[in-house]
Amino acid sequence: MSTPVPPGAPEIAPQTPVAKPKKKGTLLKIIGAIVAVIILIGIIKSCSGGSSTPATTSTTAAASTTDSTAAQATTEATTEAPKPARDNSTAALTTLGAGTFVVGTDIPAGRYVITPAGGDSGNLFIHSPKQPLYVNEILGQALGLGVPSVTVDLLADMEVEIKRISEVTFTPAETVSATTLTTGRWVVGIDIPAGRYTAAPADPADAGNFFVHEKSGLPAVNEILGGDHGVPNVAVNLKDGQTVHISGITTVNFTQ
Repeated sequence: MSTPVPPGAPEIAPQTPVAKPKKKGTLLKIIGAIVAVIILIGIIKSCSGGSSTPATTSTTAAASTTDSTAAQATTEATTEAPKPARDNSTAALTTLGAGTFVVGTDIPAGRYVITPAGGDSGNLFIHSPKQPLYVNEILGQALGLGVPSVTVDLLADMEVEIKRISEVTFTPAETVSATTLTTGRWVVGIDIPAGRYTAAPADPADAGNFFVHEKSGLPAVNEILGGDHGVPNVAVNLKDGQTVHISGITTVNFTQ
């Protein structure tokens, strides 16, 4: 019901109530939304950072393992690498009689075991301008003075002289590292391991010359070994690259 207006009083128009805006609730919703966005961004960054760091660590670890394996393989290859073998592919089985012959023309260059045929015995000379006494041996034991074989490298243009032997066989030599050597020339590190040895003739009555030459060609050891006029043995330090030259002695044993 409306309230009666007294006579003579001015009429007042009724007023419609105005609803107040709900400012507090709207503000809370905005703040909540902002917080939610901040939290979401943090979660995204956290997830992104967590996945990249382990990936980087894993990649680094894998690279490190690969490098380590490669280094180990290189070390093993270096350690286990065999010493270079002698290439004797140019040598060929050859037979020569008495006379003078040129290496590279009458016989291919290479490393040979030189033996006389049958019971022949005579002189074998091999020389070059730079090595006039490369080989000077009595080859064959028919007279009881010579050696049964000589093992040497024949180099191009060397001269081979055979006297009083009707037939001499040149057999390509096989390379075997050993501590027993015969008449000839031998390279330390290929034909015999480097090391300290006592060298002595297999037969104490067997006498001849024993040399060890440096790479430069200079003698490190020069002895008459065995027999009545030589020493029974000699102590030597053999180094890779040196050459052992045995002349007039059938077999020399090297003991450590």
